[in-house]
Amino acid sequence: MDIEANDAAPRFMAFDTDGAPAHERFEQWRSLFPQVVDISPVERSRPYRANAIVYLAEDGTGMARIRTAPTLTHFAEGSSDHFMLGLIADGHSQVRQGRGGEETADAATGFNLMDCSRQMRTLSRSGQDSVHLFLPRARVMQLLGPDPTGARGALRHLPDTPMGQILKANLSALTRYGTALDARASAQAMEATITLALAYLAQFGAAEETPDLDALLFDAACRYIEAQLDDPRLTAESVARALRCSRTRLYRVFAERDLSVAGYARDLRLARSRTLLLDARWSIGEIALHCGYGDLPAFSKAFKRRFGMAPGEWRQLHGATTR
Repeated sequence: MDIEANDAAPRFMAFDTDGAPAHERFEQWRSLFPQVVDISPVERSRPYRANAIVYLAEDGTGMARIRTAPTLTHFAEGSSDHFMLGLIADGHSQVRQGRGGEETADAATGFNLMDCSRQMRTLSRSGQDSVHLFLPRARVMQLLGPDPTGARGALRHLPDTPMGQILKANLSALTRYGTALDARASAQAMEATITLALAYLAQFGAAEETPDLDALLFDAACRYIEAQLDDPRLTAESVARALRCSRTRLYRVFAERDLSVAGYARDLRLARSRTLLLDARWSIGEIALHCGYGDLPAFSKAFKRRFGMAPGEWRQLHGATTR
């Protein structure tokens, strides 16, 4: 199965070597990445086992969730023009960069940024469960400078941040639901994920005030607010703290779009509340809590101010059903 040879519109695809004859498994697995790396199994006496969920766009950006048996992987000099942002969930890899020393990447090291254009070898002796994003070189260099991995190396460990936690949750959701998406939804989900990954990387760059980074900050702030809508403690200050920016800058990037942080959160909460009011299984009190209101009176007041009637009246008018 050669994903790069697929003429259909890109979408998330699942692959499992267990569906192939034992003697063909590894070759089929290697065909997933024909122009990126050279791969070889560590235990040649056993049938190779691996599975993946892969999305690869025409420009080479994309994502791969990979579970493999022990594997040796070689990145040749200039083999790819992308950076790979990786996260290991289980297992570990020994990484040798060019003729330099060796270091370990595992779950404890968090996100790792790899320059796939540089010579590198990774060895997983016990198998590995990992997820990787393939990011455009120009955008990564715009955020992190001309040498994103530092000192002409191929690998850079990145610290964990609240933004990193949001990115992890996003990647987890993609691996669970990606194959259920059609081509259009797959492209939209992948674009949003890459934007979120770039926002995570932007935290470690020097040119903080460029317009492109403002756009990344706005997008990341919106996604953080959406993820935290049920938290009544959500404020502009908590958003700024999670994204590691000043409140002043956060206010500015929203104001430039004729929005406010509080207004954006309020609009999302009230939109969610109307959706839930159509489901009779939710009590109005439960809806208030799920939409981030600490008590029912506060929710009723905000709802009536926006829609001109109490939540119960709106539900009765629009006819809630048990779905």
